[in-house]
Amino acid sequence: MTLILETPQSDIHGCPACGAQCAVQKDLLARARNSGQQIRIACHKCDEIFQPLNDNSPLAAAATPSRPNPNPRMGVCTACGDSLSVPPLKAGEAVMVECPHCRHLMQPDEIGRVDALANLPAPPAPPSQRQRIAGTLLALMLAGILMAGFAASAVFRITPPLPTPFGLAVSPAPHFAVIGADFEAALDGANGAVLVTVTLANLGTAAGAPERVAVSLLDKTGKAVMSRPIAVREAALAPGEERTITARLSVPPDGIEDMSVTVLAVKDRD
Repeated sequence: MTLILETPQSDIHGCPACGAQCAVQKDLLARARNSGQQIRIACHKCDEIFQPLNDNSPLAAAATPSRPNPNPRMGVCTACGDSLSVPPLKAGEAVMVECPHCRHLMQPDEIGRVDALANLPAPPAPPSQRQRIAGTLLALMLAGILMAGFAASAVFRITPPLPTPFGLAVSPAPHFAVIGADFEAALDGANGAVLVTVTLANLGTAAGAPERVAVSLLDKTGKAVMSRPIAVREAALAPGEERTITARLSVPPDGIEDMSVTVLAVKDRD
């Protein structure tokens, strides 16, 4: 029932959607009812269209909604006030909606509408004064760091390179290192021999060659049994280049436990 108050001149009906009180003149209702027209009231507040009902209104077994809704929506029972889900209603479908909580039967136009904004979460609280100050200081600090970086980059670009301090200039030169040395017995003679292998690398910045490369064969006490040069005035090595030198020394291999390599008098060669 939507009738709230009846006066001699008008009837006041409550809108099932927003609860606003809508006054309708009785002579207009009587004239429409006598002419057989279907009576509907448009709410002046929310524009909801509903059917005016009172205790004497004949309730049919089913009713056609005046405003069909193609999608499910949430409604409010006019009897108990609880929320219920209203199924999709077609334009030509005559139905009665039953409240799942109190079993009250309602016509589609009697079902109230749920305020969707009431179930939305509250908006986040605005930042406090301390948070605003901290955010401002952080933004200023980041901006200062960026500006300082740009300024330093500009200064480095326009500043000419500094001259090399006196005494610190280094001219290109070769630098040799022994990166591998090995020996093994060569039993191809009466007393045998020792086959030595030495690998050199030029780790410097200019091409060059060592003046002499010598090896010493050592016994188990570290005493030199034989010392011989295995390369003299080798061809120049480019920077980063490696070279392996192999030599056969006529010395009995018995008693040889180790070897040492000496690179002597390194100087440039054209």
